[in-house]
Amino acid sequence: MSKKTPKKTINKKAPKNEVNTVKLTDVHFSVINAALETYYRLKSGQISIALDIAYEYKLNYDQVHAIETMIKLIALPKLAEKGSHYGYNAPEIGDAKIAFEIKKTFEEVLAVKRNGGYYGSTVDFHGPLKCSDEPLPEVVNFKNYIDHKFTDEQSAVINDYYHLREFNKMWDYVDSLTSNLSIGDKREIIPSFNGVIMRIHKPRKMKNII
Repeated sequence: MSKKTPKKTINKKAPKNEVNTVKLTDVHFSVINAALETYYRLKSGQISIALDIAYEYKLNYDQVHAIETMIKLIALPKLAEKGSHYGYNAPEIGDAKIAFEIKKTFEEVLAVKRNGGYYGSTVDFHGPLKCSDEPLPEVVNFKNYIDHKFTDEQSAVINDYYHLREFNKMWDYVDSLTSNLSIGDKREIIPSFNGVIMRIHKPRKMKNII
């Protein structure tokens, strides 16, 4: 068998790097994620995990081990020698880095939706970790925050503190009103004469807070 140059990318023929808008259902996300993770696992040398995802554990251990050994000997000889796999940031996996980023983006959206708009502590809530040069994908209608609107009376007090730049007093007052609200990675006050909003980024249910 002749040696082949490893394929570095699957999008060489793309004419230019345009941003496209598509509509996908949550089921589409789930199917795409399975395909993306299978591709990423194959490129990184985690053949057994890729087979488990694609065939839902229909292959037994001996079959999976034989297939993984054969693929590594042919396509990933360095990994066959070491008995290891490449990490998500390894240059050897090529555009599987992009697949990993897309998968993690969709995974976060699905996890938050399943949890009623709130974040949790498991890895599916973590979102993408940047590892390629390609911009991260964006799910346009996904909000990783919730907004709490104050009453007109409360808003008037907060607006006064805000415009006087008495931020410590403002937050003391806000905290006295919102002790029962969820917390998140960050809280932000958005002043307005039509009603002040407190935006809670990556909110968590109280029971998810450790």
